[in-house]
Amino acid sequence: MLKKVAFVLALMLCVSLALALESGPSNTVGFTKTSCPANAYTPFGLAFTFWNVVGGVPQYGTVSNQPSSVVGQQLTPGAIGTGDRIWRQGGSWAYRQVASPYWNGTLQSNSEMVIGRAYWVWNRHATPASQDIVLAGQVDTANFGPIAIAANSYTPLSFRDARVRDRSKLNLITSGFTGGGIGTSDRLWEQGGSWCYYTGAAWAGTLVNATPAKAYWIWNRHTTGWNYNYVSGGAVSRPPDRPGDNSIDRISRPNRPSGAAR
Repeated sequence: MLKKVAFVLALMLCVSLALALESGPSNTVGFTKTSCPANAYTPFGLAFTFWNVVGGVPQYGTVSNQPSSVVGQQLTPGAIGTGDRIWRQGGSWAYRQVASPYWNGTLQSNSEMVIGRAYWVWNRHATPASQDIVLAGQVDTANFGPIAIAANSYTPLSFRDARVRDRSKLNLITSGFTGGGIGTSDRLWEQGGSWCYYTGAAWAGTLVNATPAKAYWIWNRHTTGWNYNYVSGGAVSRPPDRPGDNSIDRISRPNRPSGAAR
């Protein structure tokens, strides 16, 4: 476990150094942490843009959609029937193997770990009781889409945004999300958590915000499909000097002087 933590810290350091060398103080690096209980599927999403990793060093400007770059050597390796897995919901998967590139399966070979989609981690082991995956990448507030929202179904997705976003700012209504009563409106559902709907005049329900690295469903309750396009609504604000405790998502600007130096 200590080796995995050391790898994550080294990866984050490499990201910081690469961004500082390549592009000056305008780039913002972030990371999220997801706890994955033993013998369970844990949903998660991708909050950042991830760079191709070669020899442990992210190659700034070269986007990667492979778990070998996004997740790296985290999780427990094994054979196809024993290694931990990452599964794109409704799509392909890869398992954690011992040898480089550390992931095997179509999620790896076809580079299918893409933004806007939702994923599961399958922690197949009883020991350790829980594993964390820490995802470090470039904060990216560019719009993305379209994501096809099928009729009369649940569509899994996540939001590539390092900010906690109010439900009213997710561009759902203008994309085609249809409101109504509690029993007729489309719904946005945080997987394993709360949900919200639109009355036609206002949002209702206990899900108030979309959170980085969380996975969601859009429940289209109608007979017509539509395309969802995420509109970010602007750049990320300046992050704090001290981002808080380990339980929250973080944004850091590694090449900015500390508060004491300004």
